[in-house]
Amino acid sequence: MPDAIFPDAGLLSLHYFGRALIAFRGADGRPAVRDVHCPHYGAHLGVGGKVVDGAVECPFHGWRFGADGRCVQAPFAVRAPKVSLGGFPVREHSGLIFLHTGPGEPS
Repeated sequence: MPDAIFPDAGLLSLHYFGRALIAFRGADGRPAVRDVHCPHYGAHLGVGGKVVDGAVECPFHGWRFGADGRCVQAPFAVRAPKVSLGGFPVREHSGLIFLHTGPGEPS
């Protein structure tokens, strides 16, 4: 899987379909495209956010979100809150990343 698609920081800010988005690779190396705002206090994850162990870390309070969008860690919390980032199903093929934006699941 080519890592050249993403910058050295591992996080890419995008704006498509009238939405602010981020792209990064999860812990398994697969690409993910998620909404850019943290559900905790609305921080823009594409500005100051970083990828740590395959999860995006919020620059405000350090909450981390996995490639599936679910919160996987919140500092000082006994367990991760049940919140998530929206996003799109993605597939990588021939060095390109494709998003499914239509209704239903992609085939």
